[in-house]
Amino acid sequence: MSFLRKENATLVIGLLIPIVMILFIAGAIYLPRMFSSVESPQYDFLYVIGDSYYGYEGYLVRDGKLEKIEAEYESEGIRPKPIPPVAQTPPILFVHDVDANESSEISFEEAAKFTLDPSAKSPDGFEIVQGRRGDDFFPFFSSRDYSKRYIKKGSFTEEMNLELNERNYYNMYPLGWIIN
Repeated sequence: MSFLRKENATLVIGLLIPIVMILFIAGAIYLPRMFSSVESPQYDFLYVIGDSYYGYEGYLVRDGKLEKIEAEYESEGIRPKPIPPVAQTPPILFVHDVDANESSEISFEEAAKFTLDPSAKSPDGFEIVQGRRGDDFFPFFSSRDYSKRYIKKGSFTEEMNLELNERNYYNMYPLGWIIN
């Protein structure tokens, strides 16, 4: 092989450096997950998206059950009757299946049948975190991506495929972990 002669050594080393760096970065990302003792999440969760303006119904988990809250307007008393809100995006309920990593829309009647745990962490210790910080070259290219949500526990972090759009990614509210 005449290509591997002494005069081509710097060329070969120059071509190998990017390949070695790619393998190093891939290993740093994927090896901790392969050797992690953290099991994958077991509990699906219920969440709502939509604008949270005064006058829209909201949802609350009380004693493990989902309740619908409707805003009431005062007609008399100390506070004047508020102006009804302009039509925005109404709240929509979704169930996220953590095994399949996908969400599906659900009606209030279906969601009310679940037993929910409204804790910030699931019974197996996972939590939903928003966005991630990207420091490409601090302080010049620092950013956060708030449109993404992750399920996290210890060294395990996985991006979730939630039903969000560019208008509602700030208005995603987890309601509870589905127990049954």
